[in-house]
Amino acid sequence: METIAIRSLKTGHVGLNVTDLDRSVSFYQRVFGFEVQAEGKEDGRRWAFLGRDGALQVTLWQQSGAPFSTSTAGLHHLSFQVESIDEVRAAERVL
Repeated sequence: METIAIRSLKTGHVGLNVTDLDRSVSFYQRVFGFEVQAEGKEDGRRWAFLGRDGALQVTLWQQSGAPFSTSTAGLHHLSFQVESIDEVRAAERVL
């Protein structure tokens, strides 16, 4: 099987189900400096699109009433890349 060499690869946004949209938006704003790019409400759910510098990073969907179960398939973890270890340490201080 032939493979294609990918020269540039970026992570797109990640969608997360949350139980408290307001609390989650506040967390991502405080820790990562994200701005709300769009938000809305639909039947049975609220949502917010968060990002920085015009780039969408995370979408949050308040449509779940139960906490995450580690015994079922789903998102395992979420990562963000930063330019330096100093930025990691700054986030650690906030957390």
